[in-house]
Amino acid sequence: MGIGFFRLVAFVLFPFFLSGSVEAAHTEHCQWALAQWSGLDTTERDLPDALESPVRPIKGAQDVVVVLLRREAEILFGKRYGAEGSGTWGNLGGKIEVGESIEAAARREAWEEAEIQLRDLKWVDTDFVFQSENQTLYRVFIVTATTPDKPRIVEDKVVDFVWAELDRLPEPLFKPNEDWLVRRLEMFQSLLGQTLQ
Repeated sequence: MGIGFFRLVAFVLFPFFLSGSVEAAHTEHCQWALAQWSGLDTTERDLPDALESPVRPIKGAQDVVVVLLRREAEILFGKRYGAEGSGTWGNLGGKIEVGESIEAAARREAWEEAEIQLRDLKWVDTDFVFQSENQTLYRVFIVTATTPDKPRIVEDKVVDFVWAELDRLPEPLFKPNEDWLVRRLEMFQSLLGQTLQ
């Protein structure tokens, strides 16, 4: 493992020990992580520009985008089939291809998985999740969006869709969703509340 990995671990954990507010430290860290590890300078560009810039890969990590598709106070979940996590509920999303931006990946995955066009796309969080089952470190870019379209089952990887409030999540959840979504329920509920006002 290179020095970059240890810098990443230090910056992920260190702010939580310094701050009395875990949420504030996490928010600051996510802004830093997005700028530092994807090559996007959010201090000089507004977020829509950052979302449109190609993601710079990190050695040893797989980049993925997760779309929290919202409808009022609900989020869309798809029931996975025939792939990793078959029978569990997860959000739209998937791997970011080489040279692809967060926005382009989110739009492509939403179309491939549910034939929907995204609106009001906003970046809300970045996380790093290590899955011991396949020994993979994922850098997860989390965005919210709305859609005028009704989700359709178009892939054999998804067999059903359900809209759910964050305090009534479908079960069982796809393991990566448990790893980051459940830890941030309060933050996401707050963000959803702000977008509804």
